[in-house]
Amino acid sequence: MSKSILMVMWRKASRRICVILAWTALLFALAVVRWVPPDAQGDLYPLPDAIQYTVSAQNIAQGKGYVVELAGRVHPPRYPIGFPLSLAPVFLLGGEFRHAAIAVFLYAMLFFLPLGLVAWRFFGQGAAFWTILFAGFSPVFVQHSSMIMSESLSLLMIGTIFAIELLGSRGRRNYFCLGLLGGFAALVRYTGLMALIPTGLRALKEKTWRARLTAIGTLAIGVAIFLAPTLCFNAQSYGDLFRNGYHYWQPERYENPGFTFGIDYALNHAVVTWAKHPQPLLIYYARVLSGVDGGLFAPIVPLLALLGVCFFWCKRKSHGLGGGLEQAVPGPGWRKKEKNVEAATLVASVCRLLSYPFFLYLFYSCYHSDESRFLLPALFPTSLLAGMAASQLIQRIRGGGPVLALTLFAVFFFTSKPSAFSRPHLRPQLRYLIVQRYNEFLPNDAVLLTSMDPLYLEAHLRKGTDRVVMALLPDTSHATPIAPHPLPRPSGRAMSIEEYRRWSLDFGAEYPVPVFGFHKAALEPLKDRPIFLDLASHQRGVGRKIRRLGFQLIPLTPPGPRRLYRLQAIP
Repeated sequence: MSKSILMVMWRKASRRICVILAWTALLFALAVVRWVPPDAQGDLYPLPDAIQYTVSAQNIAQGKGYVVELAGRVHPPRYPIGFPLSLAPVFLLGGEFRHAAIAVFLYAMLFFLPLGLVAWRFFGQGAAFWTILFAGFSPVFVQHSSMIMSESLSLLMIGTIFAIELLGSRGRRNYFCLGLLGGFAALVRYTGLMALIPTGLRALKEKTWRARLTAIGTLAIGVAIFLAPTLCFNAQSYGDLFRNGYHYWQPERYENPGFTFGIDYALNHAVVTWAKHPQPLLIYYARVLSGVDGGLFAPIVPLLALLGVCFFWCKRKSHGLGGGLEQAVPGPGWRKKEKNVEAATLVASVCRLLSYPFFLYLFYSCYHSDESRFLLPALFPTSLLAGMAASQLIQRIRGGGPVLALTLFAVFFFTSKPSAFSRPHLRPQLRYLIVQRYNEFLPNDAVLLTSMDPLYLEAHLRKGTDRVVMALLPDTSHATPIAPHPLPRPSGRAMSIEEYRRWSLDFGAEYPVPVFGFHKAALEPLKDRPIFLDLASHQRGVGRKIRRLGFQLIPLTPPGPRRLYRLQAIP
């Protein structure tokens, strides 16, 4: 065998080895950044999301149904059933609350499968590598894919819908499958149903009215399979088909749409004040998407995505997409691996894909909260376009590809925020350790006055005992007034949320746990029991109020973030 043949074989082998090493390094880095040991999830942060998800998932696994038990009563949970249902297998296998983090980790890693598949199929291996890199190290995604929250599963469902939308054929089976996925995505997060917007737009472009109606009907049947049982559950649990757990647990906002949605919120989100964010007069969600100040990406990623949009715009009238774009036909013939398709076909698919984050942006612009995690579904189209643009730039520069690739790497990593490469949830689990210690001091018939979340204490402190957890104030998580039935709309002058909360108590709202409220009479039914106070280090004023009611505080634990006291009546 000649030397030249050996050199060619060596070059091919070395190139293949480099590709394998690059993919291995990327996937290993993504796994390391996302992995949080279950023992570090003892605090079940953030509340109330993580604790309700895990408690309801455990109740599903134990055959109790989709319920939350609190202070001796059974309540329907706040959130849709999709995410707790996906966590239930962990508890069927005997896991503890903390072990739900394993399922979240798997969902976060599986999201890269549909994302990478679409990028690889349409734009080649290089584009798939850059796409996963850009999405995988998004700071907001890293943060929320490390917590027991529904973001990871929601992104996996939406990514799967988009992959089938881009790669699937136009048939009734395809529309039905997308409807099923969209219905389940809505059970994970209600806005997940909006992921079917691109599919609906595609259905409206069918050639005949009969084909359009058939496509939309098939899509609706798939959605109804999941939504119909949900509506029945709503009617049984909340007294109305379209009432849900948000109305039940937070009636002051969701019973009155004006407190949740409104043009005022859109104006506040469009013009951000100095008091709320460091930069005044910036469009909030534009800043989130641009990667500036807490955004989803490093700033270079949206710039590359814009470059990708420009590339598509320039190619929209061409008969084929060449230049290294190894794409399949996004339609009936994609399985044939045709390599040179009309650009208009792919451009139309990408435009439909971009419509979803646009409508999601409009929805959350009028929402009372403006958290950046709401725009996480923009990861899919933005990172896809950015990955394609990066791959094309490297391919089109003759001889300078490796240099440009290293430059892009450097710019991306140096402009990324530290949270993109850290594990923000890996910190001492103070709440879990404190509650475990309280178990040593509290007798089985104790009364605990606390500002901790009552549902968290229900899971770790009350089970198997006669202990009573009493909220210090009626504004602790899971200690605000709930509404088991629809409340009448207030008439007359407009109310604030606090006023509505007090008003709702006169019309059937109630506290799910006993509330102390610094009224000594609240302890009268429990006066024969030992009473304890859990006090955070910053709540010194609470101790003074307790003393004014005629109690002295006897410390049981050394000073620290939280301290346990026993209440003793002053003679």
